[in-house]
Amino acid sequence: MQIHPGTLNRFINAEYVFERVKGCFSDFQTALDTINDQRHRSQVKGIVSECVERGQFTKIRYGSVVIGLRLLLVMPQEESAKGVVVCTLEEPQFEAHKPILGSFTFNGGGYTDIEHEEGADRIHMEQNAFWIILEFLSMALGRPIPADQTQP
Repeated sequence: MQIHPGTLNRFINAEYVFERVKGCFSDFQTALDTINDQRHRSQVKGIVSECVERGQFTKIRYGSVVIGLRLLLVMPQEESAKGVVVCTLEEPQFEAHKPILGSFTFNGGGYTDIEHEEGADRIHMEQNAFWIILEFLSMALGRPIPADQTQP
């Protein structure tokens, strides 16, 4: 370990960024809440969003599958602070731990590192919340059931 003189400034900046990141995640949760309100108008009616902890954790249910989206605040060395959303398979749970389905990183403006088509706008987590959820649900539904769970 080495003491770096710029560490204090990194933490001061990180606090500012973390507040913005938490606000972006909260806006993402609000966008997901509208799925519940507009379900009757949607082509996919079975998706239900539940904000478990504002600014921290949300669950999404579709049929027998539940995924969880948790905000992590990270500050990699030599980089700016940012947010990471980690998606886990909450239900059904066949393993001792909750498998990670995927994750994405985003900045204080809500723009993600999710791949997008050449020439298309970057993916914004609030504006594209429904599409992000569909992709994670697709991952969850596509997971094979462990072989030892299929035997009677």
